[in-house]
Amino acid sequence: MSAAAVERAMPARARGTDAEVLAVATAPLEQAPAWDHLLGDSGPALYATRAWHLANAPLMGAARTGAVLAHRTRAAAGQLAAVVPVYHYPTGPARALLDPRRLLADAGLPASAWGPITLLGSTAGYETAPICRPGHEADWLRAAAHAAAHAEGTVATVHLDEDVAGRLQTLMPEAPLVLTGARTRLLLAGTSAEDYYAHLPSRKRRLARIEESGLAAAGRRITLTGLSAPMIPTWARLQQLTEAHHGSHAPLAELTEELERYRADLAAAARVFTCWHDNAAIGYHLALRHRSTLAVRAVGLDYARCTSGEYFNLMIRAPLRHAYAHGIDEIDLGLGGTEQKLRRGGRPVWLWSLLLRPPSGWSPAHTRSHNQRHAQLLLAQMGSHLLPYEHARLSALAATGQFPSTDQ
Repeated sequence: MSAAAVERAMPARARGTDAEVLAVATAPLEQAPAWDHLLGDSGPALYATRAWHLANAPLMGAARTGAVLAHRTRAAAGQLAAVVPVYHYPTGPARALLDPRRLLADAGLPASAWGPITLLGSTAGYETAPICRPGHEADWLRAAAHAAAHAEGTVATVHLDEDVAGRLQTLMPEAPLVLTGARTRLLLAGTSAEDYYAHLPSRKRRLARIEESGLAAAGRRITLTGLSAPMIPTWARLQQLTEAHHGSHAPLAELTEELERYRADLAAAARVFTCWHDNAAIGYHLALRHRSTLAVRAVGLDYARCTSGEYFNLMIRAPLRHAYAHGIDEIDLGLGGTEQKLRRGGRPVWLWSLLLRPPSGWSPAHTRSHNQRHAQLLLAQMGSHLLPYEHARLSALAATGQFPSTDQ
């Protein structure tokens, strides 16, 4: 789909009276007006906040950033309706989970087919929520189409929740919608962690008891603080150990800079759980609160010393008790490690990426084939932990490769 076709596909006038028009303009990202009032309460919405984008923009390695703003205008008045942060990567994003070439590598397209990569709304944290009023995704798509029309190469928005992706696909059925993963969330029932565990199957309750009692028996304790400046070097070192454990080798200075930026820009949202033994920090978890959601952001462990269930106590058990005590009703556990998170009560949300301009040579057959393969992969990874309706959903995708009600 050409950029011009994308822009033509969107209505020139917004919903409402004939006198109300959606006006689109561009601005430097840091000069975009406050927009958080357009967002919901979910984990993906955290990663769409203005503070999150401004904190991470210098860390992303994009050659250029900007924002497309959509205003509903009537006479002299204008109301912000949608914002699309824009990130241009001449050779693609450094982070694999943001790079459409790597997310869709099974398509087998040559590197030249992708060209430069432009991401719309997608940044660190990976999950993406359109910045617009609920139910007004057409406003966001109009702004996104404007961004696509003025970009070269592939243009995409990655890792949209399935319900959001479905609404966007209805508005722009020509744009390929591809399955690119799952995030996991805990939905908190009742009024306490005990109520939550009571609703779990017995084997999951047993696992929770084993992990919590094992931590206590090993003499570990977990504290909760903000992003304290003196602790940042320690947390960065722990995170570096975890990165290395998973095959990444981020420099300590880079991880330290990231935490320092979060302290400067996101201190009010930050909740840091630190696991201690003999007065030494052996693990930490940085979570960020967005309204009624707590989102896992980073976990770091000293693997040589963490042998007593520290990881899931830091990432799930301690945050769960904190959430019940502070009016939080959802914990967003993020991408990756889905099987282990499902074993501890999490539920998956399928994530889809929208190709507003797919790479050269992309066809409906590529969409179907990729979606079939990725659904089969997710089934193999987590099939035994899925609820019947979740299993049926993935099985249908594995069979057809099609998002519901499309013929891509």
